[in-house]
Amino acid sequence: MKKNSKVFIVEDDKIASSIINNILKSNNSINKFEFFTNGLLALEKLKTLYAINEKLPDFIILDFNMPIMNGFEFLENIKHLEDINQIPIFMNSASNELAEYRNCLNYENVKGSFSKPFSEETLNAILEYVESN
Repeated sequence: MKKNSKVFIVEDDKIASSIINNILKSNNSINKFEFFTNGLLALEKLKTLYAINEKLPDFIILDFNMPIMNGFEFLENIKHLEDINQIPIFMNSASNELAEYRNCLNYENVKGSFSKPFSEETLNAILEYVESN
């Protein structure tokens, strides 16, 4: 992964966020990551970064179920936003609902999905995908 890598994590669960935070901190290839508790906050930050021509994240870890704006609403909102809709997204959920996983595959920028809890293996799979594309 690039030296100046950036990741957005959109996750409302404090325990899940803590686990992801610890795993990302222990990984030398990711040096910037930012947490958002709902899709709307992440969307606003992405739009701001794009408007001021700042670096967008290399990928996003996105929870399915959140208050205010859930993962699918977030995906719908970025679907037609130039450049922002090109960021690889990896869905994250505690749910074993197969319909959720199938639905997320309807979005071109969703490159994978995984079940909580987040793990080092999950991060390694994401990094492998991002580095090879």
